Amino acid sequence: MTNTELHTQGLLLFKEILTRQPEEIRLFTSSALCRDASRALQEAVSSPVLAVAAEALRAISAFLRKDHQSSLPVQYRALRALLEAMLSRCMEFSQTPLNRRSLGHACSRNSEKATLRKGSFLLSTLEGFRNACRLAVEFQGEPSAQENPFTAPSAEKEDTLEAFSEYLLSACDSQCIPMVMRYSEEATHPKLMEVFLSILHSLFVIIPHMKVKFSRKLADSSFIRLTLELKARFCSGQRTLCSV
Repeated sequence: MTNTELHTQGLLLFKEILTRQPEEIRLFTSSALCRDASRALQEAVSSPVLAVAAEALRAISAFLRKDHQSSLPVQYRALRALLEAMLSRCMEFSQTPLNRRSLGHACSRNSEKATLRKGSFLLSTLEGFRNACRLAVEFQGEPSAQENPFTAPSAEKEDTLEAFSEYLLSACDSQCIPMVMRYSEEATHPKLMEVFLSILHSLFVIIPHMKVKFSRKLADSSFIRLTLELKARFCSGQRTLCSV
């Protein structure tokens, strides 16, 4: 078994453990263990080997579950670093130029495969980001999860739920939206748009005072026009969507 296979199999096993762990039994018994797991996933998703990074994305989605992050204090700074690595890797892959040296049908097939791979990678990234947004929503009602009580009063409030929520909004604006719009110009992916719209809904819940400003920015970026165009494409093949 090669190093790549070992890494992917290890991440697959970790993902299965994270997914199947009963919610009532805490897997990470301390915030330090949770932080170490986050750093390991951060390193994995930054791998230049696509198979390793892709498997890491699936593990990250499973990791971003409330019961896995409930050891206080919540490691918001580590979670942000993990999401930054995840989004950075996705942007890097999404901007990989296609190899157009082939001609004819071979070139077309290669282009289609590359587009599908990018779509799958972007979908996994958005699923992880959606779970991070859901995590922020779930922690809103828990006073003990708002900030690290051991942070000095004079220190910058970076390790707080508020700062983490603001980061999520900023990352969606600067990274998620451009990636989704760029991919949607190449292909139609209903599941991807479904996950992305779920992210937007969560963000409006997390930071309600930014709802109007963010909505205007979405309109200015032609996002609303794009979603209407995509709905028209979906309707052409699925009549039931037209009545939504």
